[in-house]
Amino acid sequence: MFQIKPGGVLSESMQKLRGEAGRLVEFAVNKGEQAFDALSHRGESFEPVVDVLETPEFVLVLAEIPGIDPNLVEISLAGSTLTISGSKLPTPLQDDVKLHIGERESGKFSRDIPLPVAVKPDAVHAESREGLLQIRLGKTDPTPKHTIKVTPSESTP
Repeated sequence: MFQIKPGGVLSESMQKLRGEAGRLVEFAVNKGEQAFDALSHRGESFEPVVDVLETPEFVLVLAEIPGIDPNLVEISLAGSTLTISGSKLPTPLQDDVKLHIGERESGKFSRDIPLPVAVKPDAVHAESREGLLQIRLGKTDPTPKHTIKVTPSESTP
């Protein structure tokens, strides 16, 4: 069993989680059945679903971003983590239009994707077609195994 140290990163995360859980319970008690609809489509943020595939030459990340302008998507690579972030604009409504059902997600999104192998930062290509973002990352050349010979010492230290 582990202990959560006060003031640590995990402690702060647990306090945020506890506060969020309390807020959700209060919301559910006050709103009843309406809470379930609202909680499943809050519109604050979402994460695109992804597939990560590996071939001998490259890693391919496929991310679903339907309805998102590719110009509003940012892709970054830091070490072995690929980050996809951006925003999806809500449906624009005119003043005389009333929204009865609003289930489409909108808002900012961000997704950190751990890559299975090392990739070349200068060998990345991304394109978006019909709501599918395809990111192709060239793999680094495998480091050849290097054997180090141990030589016996003449004297004992």
